[in-house]
Amino acid sequence: RIYSIGESRGGELWVGTELGLSRHDRTTRKFEHFAYIPGEANTLSDPLVLDIEEDAQNRLWIATHNGLNMYDPRTQRYSHYKTGDNHPDEALRYNYVFSLLADAKKPGGIWVGTIRGGLHWFDWQTGNFQQFPFSPGAKNGTLSASIYTIYADKSGDVWVGSSGGVSRYLRNEDRFDRVADSLFARNLTHKFVYSILQDRFDQFWFGTAGGINHFDPVSGELRAYLNDPDDPGSLSNNFVLCIHESPKTGDIWIGTNGGLNRLVREPEIHFRSYRQKDGLPDDLIYGILEDDAGNLWLSAQNGLVKAEVFGDSLAFTLFTKSDGLQGDEFNMNAFLRGKNGKMYFGGSNGFNAFFPENVTENQFLPPVAITDFRVLNESVPIAGNGQKTHPETFTIPKTINMLDALELSWRQNVFSFEFAALNFTNPQENEFAYMMEGFDENWIYSGNRRFVTYTNLDPGEYIFRVKASNNDGVWNETGKAIRISITPPPWRTWWAGIIYAIIVLGGIYGIIRFRIREAQRKIGEQSRIERAKTEERERVRKKSAADFHDEAGHLITKITLFLELARRQASENKLLNEYLDKMEEHTKSLAGGMRDFIWGLDPEKDSLQETLIRLRDFGNKLFQHSDVRFVASPLVSDFGRVELDIDDRRAIMFIFKEAMHNCLKHAAATNASLDAHLEGERLHIAFSDNGKGISQHPKTGGYGLKNMQSRAAKMGATLQISSEADRGTRIVFEKILTKIP
Repeated sequence: RIYSIGESRGGELWVGTELGLSRHDRTTRKFEHFAYIPGEANTLSDPLVLDIEEDAQNRLWIATHNGLNMYDPRTQRYSHYKTGDNHPDEALRYNYVFSLLADAKKPGGIWVGTIRGGLHWFDWQTGNFQQFPFSPGAKNGTLSASIYTIYADKSGDVWVGSSGGVSRYLRNEDRFDRVADSLFARNLTHKFVYSILQDRFDQFWFGTAGGINHFDPVSGELRAYLNDPDDPGSLSNNFVLCIHESPKTGDIWIGTNGGLNRLVREPEIHFRSYRQKDGLPDDLIYGILEDDAGNLWLSAQNGLVKAEVFGDSLAFTLFTKSDGLQGDEFNMNAFLRGKNGKMYFGGSNGFNAFFPENVTENQFLPPVAITDFRVLNESVPIAGNGQKTHPETFTIPKTINMLDALELSWRQNVFSFEFAALNFTNPQENEFAYMMEGFDENWIYSGNRRFVTYTNLDPGEYIFRVKASNNDGVWNETGKAIRISITPPPWRTWWAGIIYAIIVLGGIYGIIRFRIREAQRKIGEQSRIERAKTEERERVRKKSAADFHDEAGHLITKITLFLELARRQASENKLLNEYLDKMEEHTKSLAGGMRDFIWGLDPEKDSLQETLIRLRDFGNKLFQHSDVRFVASPLVSDFGRVELDIDDRRAIMFIFKEAMHNCLKHAAATNASLDAHLEGERLHIAFSDNGKGISQHPKTGGYGLKNMQSRAAKMGATLQISSEADRGTRIVFEKILTKIP
């Protein structure tokens, strides 16, 4: 008794009866199943279906492991033909029927091949079997008792593939061609022949257990194509089970024990293979059919495969027993496309029939639900649902699928989700993918596994997402999502961070203060040491200057007195007086140099101002009794704060004393000037005259000028000398100072 009927979003009908709940899936594919039913008369004689043929009256002839069957779709009745039904000479010799051929050019019967029973012609009007002899030497018979395939060519001749090679039945002569027998027996790569095809160019192809053989009936040439592991363009496997030529494109497809092959004729014959690594669900291909849309249907060891052809690429869809097939494994020979486009595939549990256009994908987007949430492998209870829980037990306010967000403590960072797709059409084929945003970088595809566990997630914000596909691989990309917040432990909270920051900053401040004080102490100590060293150096320099002044001055005075006495004694000796004049000149020069040296040694003269005063005084004294009017620029107070090294002061003195001497001796000038000023850290000292210019007194352009420039370069300064004829000379000294307070 039916109490209620409801329809789900997926299109299933749910029927409530007094015996329980039943489901009717109206989206299940239209695979009609013809099965063996033990104990029934109107059924297959055996579940193992090995070949299927359709005759001119649209009846199906079915080869089984237990005789020949005929099924009439109009009456839906079966007829069985087995060994012992007739006189032994007119009966089926062996019930293991393996191959059939409904011969369009020989109506009224069907060719029947058996294993170990040879070839027969069955006349369905009389019900008798014509038996053909089988042995390598038999006349008008086949080469073997095991017949694997029967094929009619375009002329009406029948080719028989067996465990002994190929035989050809000449229809017009009603006999077997022994010449063909011997030819193929000698040259085939293997005597087990499982499939035969005559292509649109009237060339023959023979699939064997040892590769595929190409026969040209005009030239009589037989050529073999085999697998070569080192040649990717060779046949993928030598065990050839089926050959199919596309009526649309002329492509030849070859099914083997190791993948599907496509024969490519240009530039020379080679093969493009498709295997499991290329997406083919199974490498063992028993049969190949083609529908009106150009799709290939492949019977395989683990299901039925639809192959959509896109140029050189194939897209595969696998159908299995869960889709309504007789089973997952099919058989060689057991495939047929009927005259109306209906396809038949046989296997170990009967056979299936279907129209390819009726086999459509399930387009239902399955809703996704999170069905359970676990912490430490324990389901989290719902608060207030009547369950007794400990006050400290973690609970959620409602079912996990109804929550948008979860807040967990740092102790609850090992948790699991279970989920489901609400698609009940072959639900075992639903697949899932999940991702924890903030932890996983990509979606993780888990197949049909419906749970995931996360361990030791850091405190933070996450979003758990899960999506699912239905049994046909149609994904609900929206899926289900839930926000997850894991709070940190007390020592990792924001206020703990502030405390840590204060402690760290306090420590850093203390260290900095200590280092500053220590540095100040060291600097003060170093300053005291440097000050003491400086004071000692200045004391030594001052004492040395005084001592040297006294000693050197005393000696020079004596030399001067002796020169004067010598001149009085040699008043009449002209040559001696010249020598004495030279000695007096050198003595005066020595005295001047000694005064400069003593001046440079005196630490009280280390300033720029003292240097400029000495240059000014030297110029005033030098030009005092000459025709040259000498002017020095006024000194400014900043000059007194600028210190100069002793070497720099001596170099400046030398350069400008040399310039003044040159002016006095050679320039014939009437005016000369000395100017000094500071521009930031740059010191400028210039000496100018209005004389003849350097070009007019070449003596000054030699060693003296080079020596002046050399001294300037050694102290890191520049010395520019510019001169024009009858307009004078200007010498400019520039240096970057480093000791400006």
